[in-house]
Amino acid sequence: MCDLHLADLNGLHSRGQRVSVPQYAAAAPALSRPATRRCGFPDCGYEISRNGLCDGHHYRWTKVGRPPLATLPAELKLRNAPSFSVTGLPPLVALEFQYLLQLRTDQRRSKVVPSSWVRAVNTVIAEGVSSVRDRPADYWRHLSLNHTTVPQLFTDLLEALGDLDGPAEEWDRDVWRPDQLGYSIEERQRVAPLDFTGIAQPWLRQAIKRYLRLRLARTELRSAARNLHDFVLFSRFLAEAHPDRQNDPAVLDRPLLESYIGWVGRRTVERQGPYFGQPVSPGSRSRLLSAVSTMLETWRRYDWQPALPAGARIHRDEYPRPRGMKANFIDECLKEQIESEENLALLAPETRTLVLICRDEGLRISEALTLKTDCLKKTPSGRWALVHYKSKDKSFRAIPASRVVADAIREQHGRVRERFGGACQWLFPKVSGNPDGKYPMPYGTVDTRFDAWLKRIRLIDSNGDPAAVSWHQFRHTLGTRMANAGVSGRTIREVLGHTSWAMQEHYSRIADDTLRREYEEKYEVRFNLKGEAVRVRRDADLSGVEWLAERIGRRLHAVAGGWCGRHIARPCPKTAADGCYFCEDFQTDRQFLPIHLDTLARTRELQAGAEAAERPRAVAVTSDWPPQSSTSSPASPTRNTTNWPRHWTRATPGTTRPGRQPMRADNSAHLAEAAQQRRLDCIDRVQAALDSLERDGGPITVAGVASRAGVSRTFLYDGAQSALLARLRALANRQPASDRPALPDKERITTKSHEAIVRALRGANRKLNEDNERLRTELAVALGQLRDLRRRIPIQSAAQRD
Repeated sequence: MCDLHLADLNGLHSRGQRVSVPQYAAAAPALSRPATRRCGFPDCGYEISRNGLCDGHHYRWTKVGRPPLATLPAELKLRNAPSFSVTGLPPLVALEFQYLLQLRTDQRRSKVVPSSWVRAVNTVIAEGVSSVRDRPADYWRHLSLNHTTVPQLFTDLLEALGDLDGPAEEWDRDVWRPDQLGYSIEERQRVAPLDFTGIAQPWLRQAIKRYLRLRLARTELRSAARNLHDFVLFSRFLAEAHPDRQNDPAVLDRPLLESYIGWVGRRTVERQGPYFGQPVSPGSRSRLLSAVSTMLETWRRYDWQPALPAGARIHRDEYPRPRGMKANFIDECLKEQIESEENLALLAPETRTLVLICRDEGLRISEALTLKTDCLKKTPSGRWALVHYKSKDKSFRAIPASRVVADAIREQHGRVRERFGGACQWLFPKVSGNPDGKYPMPYGTVDTRFDAWLKRIRLIDSNGDPAAVSWHQFRHTLGTRMANAGVSGRTIREVLGHTSWAMQEHYSRIADDTLRREYEEKYEVRFNLKGEAVRVRRDADLSGVEWLAERIGRRLHAVAGGWCGRHIARPCPKTAADGCYFCEDFQTDRQFLPIHLDTLARTRELQAGAEAAERPRAVAVTSDWPPQSSTSSPASPTRNTTNWPRHWTRATPGTTRPGRQPMRADNSAHLAEAAQQRRLDCIDRVQAALDSLERDGGPITVAGVASRAGVSRTFLYDGAQSALLARLRALANRQPASDRPALPDKERITTKSHEAIVRALRGANRKLNEDNERLRTELAVALGQLRDLRRRIPIQSAAQRD
């Protein structure tokens, strides 16, 4: 209602007449407004209410302090723009708040909400303090408990101000921040600040800081962080063993170290999880002893003060005996469920791309999360190479990339560009608190998504029990697949990027001149399925990727006339009808020329026999040689034979030789048309059967629909009829056989998981049958022995009976 009718309605209420708004609107009298001029605000078409302004602009005019009407538009424009004022704050507090604003701007992690800023400023003004540090952080947070972002502003402000009191040199602080030490985002991925406050002994803390600073010059940051954790445990042992000698460096004698060896051997896992309370593994105990031993040796080598006792050593033979390497690959039963397209479709696009990269390329999850948007490179022969940062030796390296991974990466790059434009360099940027795409996605985010997905698909092992898979197991699985395919150990190590000297040739490089020269001399010229020559440019930057892909592909499948260029993680699509010669991954070279000549001669003999016997179908099959590219069209049937081997172009296949009668007309087109019509008739019958069942109700099964439509079950399960099968299953889900309501789609078990459950139940049933058979045999033997005892016949042992 307008202001006149609203005032009239309020007058009725004040006089005791309770009239609802609909009743008043139905019988409202016509009220005339006195003729007035328009509102004095520019471009406002409403009439004046008070002070030369309409109701809306009059309200805003009072909120900005009733300035002159000529300056009102400028005042409103200034108030509408986001601003962070420190008006009313004491000088020191104003500087503190300005420093906080600058710090938040530099970090670019989250936005400062103007309303939260005003709330924090007003809170400080109400307290009347000269500095925010006059009150503790808990006090400021308690004043704004009902607000979400104001307590965090006070926390960040006090932490930033406290950081200013620390030493100017980062190495002198008790907490080392990797970003302040100059480490890049790739290097500090999944590494928290190095906190030395857990080391209670001041003399030991200074020695360990000096040692780790020296160690960081030649090792990665993650290793130094693990060593620091080991030293914190050693400090805790010192506090427990000798609480009265915490300030005495001479406590580091041989008896103390012997006690420490025993203390480490008695430790159990303290972290909550599946291994909680179990003894620490020999590898972890060796790492604890090795960290302390190396630190003591460095102390002694550089003659640091105070000097160590002469016997302060931990010898190598005192480490626990290492266990054998644990098989950490994913079981085939689990791989079938994880690699199912039905299950992969339930993943978010970003997480699905990460799964494909870790599965096919064997990258560590930290390396996959720090991939750049330009990580895909193309080799001279047309292969895709994946360039990633290798955290072990702080370098970038390239490995072969499958087409599936390359397509997924390009799609992910498109999603990143759609969100950030060209400003983001990360292929997997952080989801929240990342307005400019400055930070990559943290490990906790993808790990939580992956675990939730495993629970959603109900991953189970061969025994039917719930199973779990880690990201690193994809790496072990790829290495196992390559080893089972016959790939050499050196090639596997190059693909996985191992750098440890504990295993042979871990540091050998494909970029070695001898290997590259041998490879180029042997595989300089190759031919693909189209007959095109594929050449490797000498001294190419990605020739190592070519060599790796070559070694992997040659071992994957045994091909008579060449080798397979398919990625190790992709299954072979070869069938009885389509051999390797028709596969797009088939490659060959001149060393297989005799095999191709023999194949061509036998093909021509078969073609001549088919022509003589007037078998047009056989002629049509044998005449399509050499194989054509899948991209050729009927409009341009001419083949490019420029790069074909000479023996492929000696004669044109399929031409009628002189002196022979022309063949009969080819009726294959009519046969194909009739087959297509039969298929369409079957589809119509199935659709009619599904319509009838949907209308009339009743149980819906594959066998029932096939019988009702007069088709086979194989027809429904064929991939070409996937739409029919999907509709059948959707109808079956909506009409459950029992009275219980149907489960929602997100809780329904997938096909792969159902098959795994069936296999587990069959295995359990088979084991029960074996147990029953064994019990029957034992029962028969026992009854026989009982009978012999009753007849007083001596019982013979099994050895005597034999």
